[in-house]
Amino acid sequence: MVPGFHSAAQYRLDPVRPLAGVDKSRFRYLAIYEVEVDDLATAAQNLERALEEGRIPLIDAMDRDVSVDFYEVIEDARRP
Repeated sequence: MVPGFHSAAQYRLDPVRPLAGVDKSRFRYLAIYEVEVDDLATAAQNLERALEEGRIPLIDAMDRDVSVDFYEVIEDARRP
């Protein structure tokens, strides 16, 4: 585990297009990590170190052309 990272999910792009006329993503895979820390910069360094050390396995099929970003919740649609 990486300190501050509580959960992870990996997804593969589905060929079904939910909106007509909208191009599909150029990325075929998506990984979402739930992070809860006070220092996001340190969490990012911990993630990079874990990837470099092989503690987070990447399957061979995953694109190496990636975008890695942090997002914060602005609204949780699961709330009643």
